[in-house]
Amino acid sequence: MYKASRSQSAMEYLMTYGWAILIIAIVIAALFSLNIFSPFEFSPKASPGSCYVSKPDIYGSPIPPSLIGGGCSEIPEYTAQFNGQSSKITAQNLEYTGIPDTVSVWVYPTGTGQQMGLVSAGWSLVINSLGEADFISESGIGGVVTGKLVPGQWNMITVTISGSSNPGVDIYINGSSNAENSLSGSLDTGYEYQIGGISASPSSISSQYRYLGYMSDVQVYNTSLSYNSIQALYQEGIGGAPIDLNNLVGWWPLNGNPNDYSGNGNNGAATNVIYTSNWESGYSAP
Repeated sequence: MYKASRSQSAMEYLMTYGWAILIIAIVIAALFSLNIFSPFEFSPKASPGSCYVSKPDIYGSPIPPSLIGGGCSEIPEYTAQFNGQSSKITAQNLEYTGIPDTVSVWVYPTGTGQQMGLVSAGWSLVINSLGEADFISESGIGGVVTGKLVPGQWNMITVTISGSSNPGVDIYINGSSNAENSLSGSLDTGYEYQIGGISASPSSISSQYRYLGYMSDVQVYNTSLSYNSIQALYQEGIGGAPIDLNNLVGWWPLNGNPNDYSGNGNNGAATNVIYTSNWESGYSAP
């Protein structure tokens, strides 16, 4: 009799509180899906324009460029979201001139099985249909394919180009060198830098191939950064400030706008780009 009474009490307890427990579990799962419990949720975030490079206005000034602002070591408040169809940012007044070059960008692709342009200027840094970083020249002089990106997370891709004639190309993923090659021929110059797409149409790809996913912290230098510099840049994380201010020619954090914060005034013209604060999924600090 006593045992039956205890069983009945247990059943009544489950009937009374079971639905409440289920609802609480659903709410907790929903909060996790919204990244409410992300370790970055309550971290300081850099507001748009809170960190920028200041350069002296007088030509030949001995005053070196410097970083200004309180958000230079913080993760961004926003990242840019590209729709894979019409989204792009054109970096006005900045063209590839054939001198040594470095381009670095943080990406979190959400599309698969298609070629997606990341940054281009007559040549193209793309994610190919296999999920690999790939360098493709406008003149068709050859490409460099790296290992695959780490799927389902943010990756930093960096490409160094030694010049336009018989260039040496080295591609890094998350600070580690994955492929290098010397290409035979010359890269075309005079193309403006484009973010999220392909600036022209080499025979192997179409200019319609646009990036689908999230992107942040695009940096362009007129020098080939060293391995140690690229490693240091990666260790700074997605909110990392430029590593070489003297050779920096373009810096688009994409933190709420397409503006250039390198001090060179190469602001971007954006088409159908969304800036989202809900970007932290798949990101962990290096």
